Amino acid sequence: MSTLWGTRETQSKVVSLSLTSPDGRREASVTNVMVVPRVPVRQPPVKIEIDKSPYLKGIPLNTSQVSEPDVLIGMDNAWLLKPLEVRGGSGGNKHQPYATRTYFGWSVNGPISAGKSYNVGSCFASSIEADVERLWMMENECEEGYAEYVPETDLKRDDGKVWYLPHHSVTSEAKPGKVRVVFDCAAQKNGVSLNSQCLQGPDLNNKLIHVLLRFRQHHYAITADIEAMYHQVKIPISDRDALRFLWYVSDEIRELRMTSHPFGGIWCASSSTYALRKTVEDVQPCEEIKDTLLRSFYTDNMFEVRTVT
Repeated sequence: MSTLWGTRETQSKVVSLSLTSPDGRREASVTNVMVVPRVPVRQPPVKIEIDKSPYLKGIPLNTSQVSEPDVLIGMDNAWLLKPLEVRGGSGGNKHQPYATRTYFGWSVNGPISAGKSYNVGSCFASSIEADVERLWMMENECEEGYAEYVPETDLKRDDGKVWYLPHHSVTSEAKPGKVRVVFDCAAQKNGVSLNSQCLQGPDLNNKLIHVLLRFRQHHYAITADIEAMYHQVKIPISDRDALRFLWYVSDEIRELRMTSHPFGGIWCASSSTYALRKTVEDVQPCEEIKDTLLRSFYTDNMFEVRTVT
């Protein structure tokens, strides 16, 4: 990766994300974005004093806080860099900065000081959404015990029970900041997928219409859910190699395997619901709790009503 101020070699993740202007009025989706911990730029960041150029007066730029750039936009997205308006100085001074308005807002380019160095400086008025931050945070799920490194002794195992899963991130507007890693258990190789080799299992869920009708019976409603329900149910060690996947760890590709049920498996809903019901059977809670667990859950969501005496 090369910029005006440095070159460095690094390994990168390739993602898709959304860019927004600071006022939130403009948005653009970009693909094939390389994500790195840090962009090689000049240190420390340089503050551009646009107030010394009267012809730049009124341009909406926040120069009070100067920070490193979040994103570099390349020529594969040239439409985001297309000049829509340009403001330059007069008087024949070739070394004056100029301002350019693009899709995302204004940027200032040109000399950053009155000295002999005439480097290009810019205050590009764009910001990056939390997509990248959430992407890096996904790695924390491996630290929760939901996955484990494949032991060295098993890396070359070939007994017909090894399968590698592709995966991607899924976000929801209903849960901002939450990223779920979904494994594509339907991905095929030679016409065979993991889902095609597994049984779906019986539908152990309560009927949703029954849960909702009971939800209207009394005065007070209670809702809850089971956190990461699929991940609470462990996979036997003998079956975990069928749930291998590749992951970047400290710029190195490592082989991991799920220790619990992944999102995307055809069997996961039945297995996880069975685990909940088996827990009730083994623990034998009081009748009120038992009734709630067996009748008021739809997958991992609980809808319960109560009267107060």
